[in-house]
Amino acid sequence: MKVALLTLTRDRLEYTQHCFGALVQHAGCRYDHYVLDQGSRDGTVEWLTQKWRPAARHHRHVVEAGHNLGIHRGWNELLDRIEVSSYDVVATFDNDCELVQPGTLSALADAVHHTQWLLSPTVRGLLHPPAAGAPQQVGAYMVAPFACMGGICRAAPRAFMHRFRFNEDMPLWGGDELHVGQQATARGFGSGYLTAWHVNHFETTAGQRERYPEYFERKDSEYAGVAAAV
Repeated sequence: MKVALLTLTRDRLEYTQHCFGALVQHAGCRYDHYVLDQGSRDGTVEWLTQKWRPAARHHRHVVEAGHNLGIHRGWNELLDRIEVSSYDVVATFDNDCELVQPGTLSALADAVHHTQWLLSPTVRGLLHPPAAGAPQQVGAYMVAPFACMGGICRAAPRAFMHRFRFNEDMPLWGGDELHVGQQATARGFGSGYLTAWHVNHFETTAGQRERYPEYFERKDSEYAGVAAAV
C-alpha cells in the first residue's frame, strides 16, 4: 500500500523535529512525505533540507514557499506535486501531531483503504475536542463518526482525493474541516475517528500557546485581518 503525507511548516522547529521523529518511530509502514515550508525564520528550512531530507529511507520532498500561503493553498501546492492516483491513501499530517502508539500510520492507512472512509486517530490535547458520535463498527474497525474532522492527522482514500481540492477561498487558518466534511458527505464517504488509536496535539493546545505566544499572536492577527477584508 502506498501512503503520502502532506505537512505544512512555519517556524516551531522543535515541534517539527520531535513529531517527525515520533512519526518515524511509530509509523509502522513506509510512506512518502511532502513538506511545504511557509516562510520559517528559525532554522526549519535548513534542518529540513540539510538534516531531515538526506536521512530518508523513503521519499522526502521539501518545497520552500518563502511566505505564508495559508493551509488550503499550501496543501494544494503539495497535491500539485504528487501523482495522487499512485497513492492508496493521502493524509494531512501537522508538524505538532505526536504519534505515541507503534504502528499508528500503518493501522490508519489500512483502515482507510479497507473501509473507504476518511479517518483520523482520536486526537488528545485539544482545547475543544470534537463531539464525535457513538462508536460503531465499520468493517473491522471501531469508528466514532464525525463529519468535520480537523487536519492534524486526517487520511483519505484515493477515490476521494483524486478529485479533491482544498478551498482556497477559506481563511488562511482554519475552515478545512468544514470543507472536507461537506465534500465527503456530498460524495458519499463516511468520516470519523478510530477509537483504538490516538495521537497527541503535542504539548496540548493550551501548552502550545504558552510556549509560542508570538506564533499564535501572528496567527490570530492574520486570521482577523483576512476576516475583516472579506
